[in-house]
Amino acid sequence: QDNYYPVTIQNYNDQKEPVDFVYEKAPERAVCIWTNSVENMLALGLGDRIVLAAGVSEEEILPEYQEEFAKIAETAPQYPPKEDIVALEPDFILGWYSTFSSSNYWGETSFWNDRGVNTYISLNSGLMSEQTIQNELDDILALGRIFHVEDKAQEIVDGIEAKVEAGRAYAEGKEPVRVLILENEGDAFRNYGEDSIGGNIASQVGAEICEPDKSVRIGAEDLFSYDPDVIFAVYFGDEEGRTQCVSDFTDNPAFASLSAVQQEKVFPIDLSLIYSPGVRVSNSVDYFLEHLYPEMES
Repeated sequence: QDNYYPVTIQNYNDQKEPVDFVYEKAPERAVCIWTNSVENMLALGLGDRIVLAAGVSEEEILPEYQEEFAKIAETAPQYPPKEDIVALEPDFILGWYSTFSSSNYWGETSFWNDRGVNTYISLNSGLMSEQTIQNELDDILALGRIFHVEDKAQEIVDGIEAKVEAGRAYAEGKEPVRVLILENEGDAFRNYGEDSIGGNIASQVGAEICEPDKSVRIGAEDLFSYDPDVIFAVYFGDEEGRTQCVSDFTDNPAFASLSAVQQEKVFPIDLSLIYSPGVRVSNSVDYFLEHLYPEMES
C-alpha cells in the first residue's frame, strides 16, 4: 500500500478537454456537489473524507446512506458561493460539468487545479454527447482508484452489471417494449433518447426507445405517431411533481387514445434515476425492469 501512490486519473477540464490528474495521496478534504457525487462517496465508505456535501439534503439521499450522510461535517442543500469553498481549503472537488462551466458557480477547473486542488467531473453530467451506463461505472471505478478502495468500487460495479445482464437475458427473444421517457416542458416534451443515460439503461435491458435521439423535442401531436407501449414521465422535487407528471397524460382528453394511457402504463420516474445517477443506477435498472417486465422474478 505504501507504493500505491502516485495515481494518475484521466478526467476533463471545463473546456471538455481530457486532462491527466496526479494524486500523490488519497484526498482528505473533499467537496461534493449533487446527489450522485455524495452517494458515490458514501457507497465507497468515504464519508469521513467529505468536508462539504452541497446541493442535497438528507431526505434526498438514499435511505441506506442517510446515517453516514448525517456524520458529514458540513452540508448545504443549495449551491454555496465560491468564496465559501475556497475557505474550506479542499484538496478535491467532485461535481458536474456545470459546477465549473460558469463564473456564477465555482469557477473554471484551472482556478482550482492551479491551487493544487484536483477536480473530477461526472462523465454523464454534460461532458459526453452519448450518456451510458458505462460512464457511470467508470466514475465509480475512478473514485475507487483515487481513494485506493478499488475492491469496493469493483464490487458495486459488478452488482450493477449483473442486474443489467439479468434484464437483458430476460428480454432476449421477446417482443421489445416500445418506450418514451418524457419531461413536460410546457410547449413540448423533452425526450430522453437512447443516447441519454435514462434511455441507455432502458435499452440495455431490452426496451426499444421510440425516438433514439435525445436532442429531438416531441410535440403533443408527435406522440401519436410514436404511440409507445409505456411512457416514463419525468419529475423532480416532491410528491406533487410525481403525481402531476402522470396526470399530464392520463387527465388530458387529447391523449386518451394513446396505447400507454389506455393500458395504464404511464409511470413517474425521478430525474435522479436518469440524470447522472451514480450508484443510484442500480435503482434505475430495478425501476425499469419492474415496469417493463412486471412478471419478471427479482
